[in-house]
Amino acid sequence: MSAVTAELVPPSSAPANPAGDVVIRQHLIDPEICIRCNTCEEACPVGAITHDERNYVVKPDVCEGCMACVPPCPTGAIDNWRRILKSAAYPIAEQFLWDELPDEAPLPEGIAGGATSSQAEAEATAQAEALVASAASFGSPEPVAATAAKRPGSTIKPWSAAHPYANLYGPKNPVTATVVGNYRVTEADASSVTHHIVLDFGAMPFPVLEGQSIGIVAPGVDARGKPHHPRQYSVASPRNGERPGYNNAALTVKRVTVDHQGRPVTGVCSNYVCDLKKGDTVQVTGPFGTSFLMPNHPRSNLLMICTGTGSAPMRAMTEYRRRLRASGKFDSGRLMLFFGARTEQELPYFGPLMKLPRDFIDVNLAFSRTPGRPKRYVQDLLRERAADVLELLKDENTFVYVCGLKSMEEGVVTALRDAAEEGGVAWDALAGKLERGGRRHLETYWGGARWSARRVAPRNRSAKGGIAPSGGRGVILLSSYSIRRTFAVPDCVDPAAMTQETTRLSSKGQIVLPKSVRQDRNWPPGTEFRIESFEDGILLRPVKPFPATTLEDVIGIIGYQGPRRSLQDMEDAIAKGVKEGRDRGRY
Repeated sequence: MSAVTAELVPPSSAPANPAGDVVIRQHLIDPEICIRCNTCEEACPVGAITHDERNYVVKPDVCEGCMACVPPCPTGAIDNWRRILKSAAYPIAEQFLWDELPDEAPLPEGIAGGATSSQAEAEATAQAEALVASAASFGSPEPVAATAAKRPGSTIKPWSAAHPYANLYGPKNPVTATVVGNYRVTEADASSVTHHIVLDFGAMPFPVLEGQSIGIVAPGVDARGKPHHPRQYSVASPRNGERPGYNNAALTVKRVTVDHQGRPVTGVCSNYVCDLKKGDTVQVTGPFGTSFLMPNHPRSNLLMICTGTGSAPMRAMTEYRRRLRASGKFDSGRLMLFFGARTEQELPYFGPLMKLPRDFIDVNLAFSRTPGRPKRYVQDLLRERAADVLELLKDENTFVYVCGLKSMEEGVVTALRDAAEEGGVAWDALAGKLERGGRRHLETYWGGARWSARRVAPRNRSAKGGIAPSGGRGVILLSSYSIRRTFAVPDCVDPAAMTQETTRLSSKGQIVLPKSVRQDRNWPPGTEFRIESFEDGILLRPVKPFPATTLEDVIGIIGYQGPRRSLQDMEDAIAKGVKEGRDRGRY
């Protein structure tokens, strides 16, 4: 299926012009409200969504209109459609340049669209409602859109969660907030710097729940001369404000000072936010998110797993429960927290966290870089507490929340699976039940699973075993940034000719080669690669197409004995053989 079916207009009823063109409903992403969270690209089962440094776009020739990307989108930016002739569909090269969606243009004169438009809208609405209904059904055999289940998290909010307000303010109408507090929450000697920032919205309504996020618009413009798009940060304060009864909210922001290769950089928005002073004003968009929310019913349990600044929503949920307990409104329910950081000094909110009563929250801390101690990660603690974790997972009132680096996701899910299966519980059935009931939520972001793509000049081994330059098209060597030792470069590679680019490993196991690499090597779409595995990475070597055969290539191969024959003689012989074959009924 192609983009023609993404229209949700049945091909049999799609209006056609005299040239045979058809009207489609092209799937588009609104760049104004998209927060670049990558959720849609991960949810798409056919790879129809891609992005550059600024915009996320939908490939019109790949999208199947399956709607798998629509329910997980926290802003609704993904749910946009334009009726347009198939031949005039917006290509992704044009979509990458957009700052806002184009208006829907009228169809050319003579193209019928009235009845078909209504039918298409009705079918689109029915399909979307069917997806939501199937997601809301606890007994449904498949979660939302089935194909979206590849990402192990629910897109349904807990049944007792408060109603979330979303997309109240966008880039064109941001709300102005005033900084009323900004202080560091990691130790002074920690290698990373994390700040707790409190924003006050004054008389402007900004209702936000635990688990939602907001966007911060940094001043200035990007490399293209365009305003910076909002950066998304999870809210770290309860629904009734960082200060109870006030219209404010708190953020947990880590200052970005190095990239994933350890090279010095200045994070545009993180440094802007961390440097804010009391009294400064900030442009804010949002709130965003309608599913990563906490339950409100009595005796509900929270199993929270996080790393670093992924602790923001966990702090919000924990603080709200703490306030309920202090006011006598907390009706039991267990809180279990698994919190990971490099060191104790780098763990945000370490001091206040240690002061919480042990009968209120079960805290488990994992430190991966403590000198003189073995590395411990949150998944290690989950395995150590497997019996207690399984006890919670089996409780119908337990809700699971995971937030942190993307690289932690697989380890955490595997640890939960192991805990269940070691206890005799079928994980697939349990996980499906958690997701369909809106009880397992993941909010992970890129940062750990990044890869370096190094362009290298190939070298060929000569007949004497030496290394000789090659005229080939080159290879790609991929190695994880998490490997902190010297990469063993294969002997087909000239180290002096290596340059570096950055790419990412998607949740579907896909790696996109940077455009500069593809252009430099002249690799068009469809280029086939042979994968060679090494200890510290893999080698991608283009497979050369089978070359065209020339007469010079085959002369001398056939051991013909006799007088020399001309080309005409050979053609006559071939024609004679074909005629004889036809006479015998072979052709």
